[in-house]
Amino acid sequence: GFVITQKILENYFLTKKIDLINFYSKRFKRIFPNLIFIIGVTFLTYLIFGPPDLSLWNETLSALFGVSNLYYIFHDIGYFNNVFVDPLAHTWSLGVEEQFYLIYPILIFTIYLFKNDKQFKLQILLFIIFFLSLLFFKKELETDPVIAFFLSPLRFWEFIFGGVLFLNYHKIKKNNYISLISLY
Repeated sequence: GFVITQKILENYFLTKKIDLINFYSKRFKRIFPNLIFIIGVTFLTYLIFGPPDLSLWNETLSALFGVSNLYYIFHDIGYFNNVFVDPLAHTWSLGVEEQFYLIYPILIFTIYLFKNDKQFKLQILLFIIFFLSLLFFKKELETDPVIAFFLSPLRFWEFIFGGVLFLNYHKIKKNNYISLISLY
């Protein structure tokens, strides 16, 4: 959240516009080649050395399309029940991240269409989303941990926290002792 907000707003301050096409193009070029490589190597390795009754075809397709988190929800597969069996189980987080990338820049773009108080309005909206996402995450964690773990909107509070931190980091007084303690 911190880095994405920083990239979007730095570009805005330079060009006075939020270029969604440029943003999505850069994300695609950064993520997709690595994803193809990792998934390809994993799929081929598992095809050769993995158990013959497990194909990973569905897991591979869902990872390629950035929806593996939804795949695990619909199949009611808990991460910790699956992580040692499915070598693509870790792609759930990339799915959440990609889904966040689809929504978040559009949200910032929409806020920055306003003439006044852009950053204030963005902060208010981010705080609202943060608290709603965290509230529903906590509620769902008690009733359905698989949904709480994998469903993107319930994890957005983590990204939003980084965005809020970027918007306010210039107000935070740096403390070397806190930095030193955080290393431990």
